[in-house]
Amino acid sequence: MKSIKTDVLIIGAGLTGLTLAYYLKNSNIAVKVIEARHAPGGRIKTKYPAHQAPIELGATWLMEQQTAALSLLKALHIPIFEQQYGRTAIYHPNHTQGRQLVELPENNSVSYRVKGGTYSIIKALAETLSEGTISYNQSLHSITLQANGLKAITTDVTYHCNHVVSTLPPLLFLKTITTIP
Repeated sequence: MKSIKTDVLIIGAGLTGLTLAYYLKNSNIAVKVIEARHAPGGRIKTKYPAHQAPIELGATWLMEQQTAALSLLKALHIPIFEQQYGRTAIYHPNHTQGRQLVELPENNSVSYRVKGGTYSIIKALAETLSEGTISYNQSLHSITLQANGLKAITTDVTYHCNHVVSTLPPLLFLKTITTIP
């Protein structure tokens, strides 16, 4: 089994994990990001049909109150545009109920969309990181506290680190990763 030493091991290459790695990259802190899937993105998914606008299948809007996210987009040179609201929307609560056309209430708050789709944030963050920072197809199985730090084990790699940051939903972490103690 391969062994890798790092200061910080980040579980998950979605928006949170990649943003943390982005902010730590210029420090004297060694960072590795592991992702169970074959690509980054987490809950951010954008479909890019040929000759059509991107279709968001995950995160879609940014609100003006999300100042840190808006600052990050500015630093990454990712353009945004103001979302235009109509008066109606299609509401589909779940697969057992039919779609409904609903009237939207007046909305005075500003929200934004990302030009090129929200996945462009993921691509931009990943591109800022050094080659080898992100490892894909790495499902973490266990984290063990040892006298000299933490040992985190995936299917084929053992990571020795000082800190582990999980960006997983808590229930997924509890169901898939054993922690000792």
